[in-house]
Amino acid sequence: SLCDQHVSLTSAPSVSPNSVTDLPEPTISPVGELIAGKPITLTCTAHPAPQRCKGNITWGGRINIENISNYEREDQAGKVTSISDITVTPSQREHNSPLTCTVTYSGVSTNSSITLDVQYLPEPTISPVGELIAGKPTTLTCTAHPAPQGCKGNITWGGRINIQNIYNYERKDQAGKVTSISDITVTPSQREHNSPLTCTVTYSGVSTNSSITLGVQCKFPLFLFLTHIPYLLTHIGFILE
Repeated sequence: SLCDQHVSLTSAPSVSPNSVTDLPEPTISPVGELIAGKPITLTCTAHPAPQRCKGNITWGGRINIENISNYEREDQAGKVTSISDITVTPSQREHNSPLTCTVTYSGVSTNSSITLDVQYLPEPTISPVGELIAGKPTTLTCTAHPAPQGCKGNITWGGRINIQNIYNYERKDQAGKVTSISDITVTPSQREHNSPLTCTVTYSGVSTNSSITLGVQCKFPLFLFLTHIPYLLTHIGFILE
């Protein structure tokens, strides 16, 4: 008997003897892209089975389950729905791996599986990249490429260079994808030569970043001064005479 009721087992050789043909499969939600490093709650819902059985839910897969909460809901007709919520933080290595929810009713099981679609956060780009001139104001731009699920990125800068002005804005393309952009104005000095400048983009608490090393040159480069020494000496000598 199953939940004190008689249920016929299928005799088809391709079906496990512990499976029941009329047991409804559970559903896993939400189904869609996951972002690497971003915690998400997935829910398995075991729809009310025949004979009002209560289902015991378990999960299977290689993704690490950080938290699990199993509970039940009963409707006005007395039907019991078993539900399980899990919290996971997917990583890129779990992309295309299966996740299975199994519901067991008095030793008889049914299950449902999804394939995890884990997307990584694209790194932003900093431009222009090249030598800066000490004392010359320059505008640098950080562009946060559109992330999965159309997330909007919050951009911050890090480094020891003094940022005189910052302007954050967004652009949306025809497909509705949002690109976050940040422009900063800096006036580099020689002491900031070879120092790092980092642009960090945060999407709903998950961050990615990109860095460059500042190359700051003097207003009048030393090699130019050295190449002009003969001319300067000749000119000075002419004046002294």
